[in-house]
Order: sequence, then C-alpha cells, then structure tokens
Amino acid sequence: MTLPERHQLLTDFIIEKHKGQLRKYTNTPYHEHPIRVANLAVKYHESNHLFIFEIGLCHDLFEDTDCTYEELYKFLVKKLKYDCIESNIICNAVERLTNQYTQEKYPELTRKTRKELELEKSANMPSYCQNIKYADIIDNISSIVKYDKKFAKTYIQEKIELLNVMRNGCIHLFIKCCAAINAAQEELKLSE
Repeated sequence: MTLPERHQLLTDFIIEKHKGQLRKYTNTPYHEHPIRVANLAVKYHESNHLFIFEIGLCHDLFEDTDCTYEELYKFLVKKLKYDCIESNIICNAVERLTNQYTQEKYPELTRKTRKELELEKSANMPSYCQNIKYADIIDNISSIVKYDKKFAKTYIQEKIELLNVMRNGCIHLFIKCCAAINAAQEELKLSE
C-alpha cells in the first residue's frame, strides 16, 4: 500500500470518526482542523520521524471522538498495513497529545490546576509531538481571538505557558507559533 493511499484511507477514517462534529465558533466540519494541523506539521517537518502526518491527523481522536487506542491500532494494522511497531508509535503519540486532565475526569480540579498538570506532561513530549501541538495552537488561535475575545485572553496565556516548557520541536514551527500568539495579543489590544 502506498503512502498517499494510506494517508487517504486514514483521512477517510478520521472524517468518519469526527462525523457530525462542528468547530466551535465557525460551525465548519471538525475534521478540517486535524487535516490542517497534519499538513502544517508536515510542511515544517525536520526530524526523521516518519509518521508526523498520521499523528497530526489523529491528534484529536482520543479526546473528541469515541475512538480508542485499540480501535486506531487495529485500523492501522489491519486496514492500512502498518506493522505493530509503527502502529504503536502512532497510537502512543496520539495518546501523548490527548489531554489527560479533563474536567470530566477531574471535576474536583480547577482549570488552572488541570493545565499545570498538562504542562508537566507536555514538557516531556518528543519533538514530533511538540510540532503537532505548535500546529494545533496556530490553527486554533485565530478563531478563538475572532469569536471569543474574553476566553482568548485565558487561552493565549495558557499557550504562552505551554510554549515556555515545549522547546524541543522544529524551531521554524515554534517561531511561527510564537508569531501567531503575538498577532493574537495585538488583535486583542486593538479590540479593547
């Protein structure tokens, strides 16, 4: 199976898993977000990690759909013919990118505490996972600033704190992420 064929089948899989989900604020199909994140991460891909597109494409599956590690693993092995090691690499990365400290799982913790715990986890992510986080921030920030200025202040501060501990990814993508945050801060100042 060729790489483009695998990528198309995986794209079809995530479209199906995110079926019916819409992006907050814009009401566009949710699956467009992971596709943009994957493409942006690939564009700035510098490491020798082979699965950056796959990880970017799947980065929200465990958090925002009913997809489990086991389901994604089986799909990768049986349908896409990745071997067991490759499939585990992809699934492990998606698991690392999934917020563990959610309000649903930890209702007793404040948002601030949950985000601090996520920071600890993110600081130890491999560089290729940090690249996906950078691309995710870039893709999310403009719509949050445009449509929810009140929350945008909190979001921007959380992402600044995240970038302070996530410095192992591609420097060019990191700079692009910092620039997006800076532009968002400027836009918020102009709107006050």
